[in-house]
Amino acid sequence: MDSQSNYIKLSEWQSQFPSPGTPLYKVFLDDPECQKTAQELTSSGMLEITELREGLFVKACSYVGHVRLGNIEITVQPHINRHY
Repeated sequence: MDSQSNYIKLSEWQSQFPSPGTPLYKVFLDDPECQKTAQELTSSGMLEITELREGLFVKACSYVGHVRLGNIEITVQPHINRHY
């Protein structure tokens, strides 16, 4: 992974695949501490982070907040239904 930060903004239950042109394309968790944190987040059901051949897949669950894994910053915002 290069030194450039990758910013990911998701709503609850939204996911992002590592497609060409996305911030997760060809991005991997090289640091063991980041890998451990990603595994803990996934195991807890807070945030799903999976390394695929093309890069990282990230899926938000019902938790909102901000997490940094090395050069990757993920923000999960509340999904608010604006249609009353």
